[in-house]
Amino acid sequence: LLHRWNHTVVSGAALHWPAPPGPLAIDDADQAPAEVLLHGLNAAAEAGWPVLLAARTPPARWRIALPDLHSRLAATVAVELRRGDDAFRAQLLQRLLADRQLTASPHLQSWLLTHLPRDPAALRDAAALAAQHAPTRPMAAEALATLLHDNPMPELPSLSHPHPHPG
Repeated sequence: LLHRWNHTVVSGAALHWPAPPGPLAIDDADQAPAEVLLHGLNAAAEAGWPVLLAARTPPARWRIALPDLHSRLAATVAVELRRGDDAFRAQLLQRLLADRQLTASPHLQSWLLTHLPRDPAALRDAAALAAQHAPTRPMAAEALATLLHDNPMPELPSLSHPHPHPG
């Protein structure tokens, strides 16, 4: 919905009054000052602007002292977004490569999916690195080593292991 209009994305902790005019996305919305969030939601409702609230917990579990904000949040629709499964990650990698007009063999794509962190941002970063050179397995291994060095992920299997662990 927000993609149809010019919109602003702001961190909840950085939200201030007056809130930016227009559609608004608030990340870590549970960290927003309660009075500022209430005024922002009311102003958006009066103007007919959509507001997207993102947080790690649903609004029903936020500790809200302001009754008006509590009732406004109780009237919102909360949707839980879960991590994508393997099929989703494979489709995302294919799309990211296609968006960059890159061709990668199914074997290389499978290898990347096995070795990259499960975070979609890792797939995006790998595709961006691949866009700089023709994607090959050695290039992917080097990029993965760089990615893991910058963002260590202790739960990942060792790169020296030739086969992915089952399960």
